[in-house]
Amino acid sequence: MELTKYSHKEEKFTDELVKMIYFTDKDISRYLFSDDYAKAAYAIKMMLIKNEYIFLNDCINILYDKSDLLGFSLAYSGEDKKKFILDTEMEKKIKALEEILTSNISDRQMYLHYIYTDKAVRGKGAGSMLMQKVFSEAKDKECTELLLDVAADNSNAISFYKHKGFSVYEEKKNVSINIIGSLCMKMKI
Repeated sequence: MELTKYSHKEEKFTDELVKMIYFTDKDISRYLFSDDYAKAAYAIKMMLIKNEYIFLNDCINILYDKSDLLGFSLAYSGEDKKKFILDTEMEKKIKALEEILTSNISDRQMYLHYIYTDKAVRGKGAGSMLMQKVFSEAKDKECTELLLDVAADNSNAISFYKHKGFSVYEEKKNVSINIIGSLCMKMKI
């Protein structure tokens, strides 16, 4: 398995990455982009190509083996967040998501938005490789804390994050949009 920074300009895995992003959190992808997969995938791909919103290429790592994409992580610091480009409609949707997702990220914090590994490599160190890369990037950016949100019903992910040293600091319940609540987790770096 190899780990590298994603770059849409030379990346053969873009379409596969779009699919992984969409299905990593289908409810949020559908809410933000579209109920129709083709439309949502197009929107995500365009954001990757334009280097917009959370899809800043320097915030995405991909894990692969030869010609197969095995996983990815997407994490950004408070400083990175200042570079996000949002249209008015997207801003409104993001505001609604703030009920269930961590939204205030200081310059010295890193937010792990996504980490995903293909089922074929789970339990084989793939998630740990991606997590170690996020830790390293957080240290390089002089962040002192790593934050994430995880669906309250995702026991496998919660167990993984706790094993890595994260602890729950808040539980958020969904009030206005039809998406399950989340656990907000953090760890000191």
